[in-house]
Amino acid sequence: MQPPYSDFSEIQEKLFLALEGDKPEIFYKYIHGLIAQQYSLKTFIITTYCSQGFKHLDDELVYGDNVVYNQEIITNIHQCPTVKQYLYNLSIEKTYQEISLNKLSSFYQEKTNKLYLFPIFYRSQIISIIYVEIPKEELSLFNNSKLIKVIFQNLALLFINLDIQKKQENLIKEKETQNNYLSKINHEIRTPIASVIGFSKMLKQQIYGELNPKQLQYANAIYESANYLLELVIDLLDIAKLEANKEKLYLEKLLVKNLCQSCLSFIHVKILHKNLDFQLIIEDNINYIYADERKVKQILINLLSNAVKFTTQGSVTLKVSSENKNIKFSVIDTGIGIKPEDHDKLFQPFAQIKTCIHDQEKGTGLGLVISQELAKLHGGDITFTSDIGKGSCFTLLLPMD
Repeated sequence: MQPPYSDFSEIQEKLFLALEGDKPEIFYKYIHGLIAQQYSLKTFIITTYCSQGFKHLDDELVYGDNVVYNQEIITNIHQCPTVKQYLYNLSIEKTYQEISLNKLSSFYQEKTNKLYLFPIFYRSQIISIIYVEIPKEELSLFNNSKLIKVIFQNLALLFINLDIQKKQENLIKEKETQNNYLSKINHEIRTPIASVIGFSKMLKQQIYGELNPKQLQYANAIYESANYLLELVIDLLDIAKLEANKEKLYLEKLLVKNLCQSCLSFIHVKILHKNLDFQLIIEDNINYIYADERKVKQILINLLSNAVKFTTQGSVTLKVSSENKNIKFSVIDTGIGIKPEDHDKLFQPFAQIKTCIHDQEKGTGLGLVISQELAKLHGGDITFTSDIGKGSCFTLLLPMD
């Protein structure tokens, strides 16, 4: 037998290499060789264990000398009622369990008659099981070895990492399925909504006959509700594309002045209707930007629309400046402002801030969420400052190049 092993730092180095390379089998082979050097090891098997705390790990063989032979052993062990009961009642105080294979129902193997089962725990929950076959006289040394304890601790870290990885993979798959389903549903819903908008518009215009005041009121309500529903469907479709990473950028050289004026044309009527002052300020050194025109317009129109919506008197300003190789599109208003306790809600889906203005003007609650995601798609971001009762400033930051 080899002298006690002392270089435990090497075990962690090997573990980190396995984690970085996403190859846990390298670590399994390494610790198998290490244990074999120290003890008269005949069989060494590693399985993961699906417990309540680590449900993303399956009960499966992850390493063994002879995979086919060991898988047969593991299958029969896990099917044995005695072992099942033991695993169910497992406690951290019991460090190992002896298993006589010739006593298992419908299984007997001359090569291996007796295995020792060592559970690996993390936060009092079993995360893995190690099966070893060593001479009984070495069992006490093995069980009390600092080397074995360090190896088991590092295996626990590896399996925690695997559990997290599988959880993330499952979440990604679930999200993709959800987004695909949402995209299909959205496309199916848009057609009948468009029909409702068209028919209600004809009723509003009284093309097929005059309506009494009550009928006209209902026709207007149908038209406005259908338009709101269509906006919601389009926003949901945009979010589904962004979350599925299916939204692509089509970068082109854009004249900043033309871009701003084009966005202002969409809100010009609203500004006049509310009798607000408007200013467009573009610094002299800013001429062009490389960006996706449609997506940047979507962001700016949303920010400008919000500014007009929440400003009852005063002004709205679109100021374009540069800072640290970024272009800043700042939308500044003299509106109602945002309470500090509501700041965290701004970029959350459907988390609309409750004000008297919200009761007057409907919104999906998704505009800022989509705008921020589109900004990040460009490598930029949206920031804001606000004083209650004085106004807000929402800034779109985009890289110059």
